[in-house]
Amino acid sequence: MKTFEFSNKINANKTDVFKIMLDIHNYNTWNKSLHYKSGKMQINNSLLLEASLDGEKFIKWSCKVEEINENNFVLSKSFISKYYMHMKHYFIVTEIDDNSCEVKHKWIGTGISPLLFWSKIVPVMLKFKAYNDSLSKYIENENQ
Repeated sequence: MKTFEFSNKINANKTDVFKIMLDIHNYNTWNKSLHYKSGKMQINNSLLLEASLDGEKFIKWSCKVEEINENNFVLSKSFISKYYMHMKHYFIVTEIDDNSCEVKHKWIGTGISPLLFWSKIVPVMLKFKAYNDSLSKYIENENQ
């Protein structure tokens, strides 16, 4: 098992930020790294998203909603099989104070591929920093 995470501070209320993050149908209006195609944000449902590694070219990305709580949700995807590579992506929001929160992305990778190729996988996960940048800019525009 391998793990990787990063986070950013966002100057907005945790509840407001998490509400925007859960509204996956609205991702296409603000999100530079994930676009919504189909599915419902409900536990055990499948989602079809489009993911971008460069902010321009999008590839289809199907995933499963594993978990939704008051401050996080988890999307997962297996590649070939869960024994080859299974990735869980945690989207976590933690309150710092009434007007700011931390948005963390955490991945847990299992299977043979993460053990062998983690150094090649991490740069791909870092591309999700655009998610937090887009979210922060969207919230700033909404609050003006």
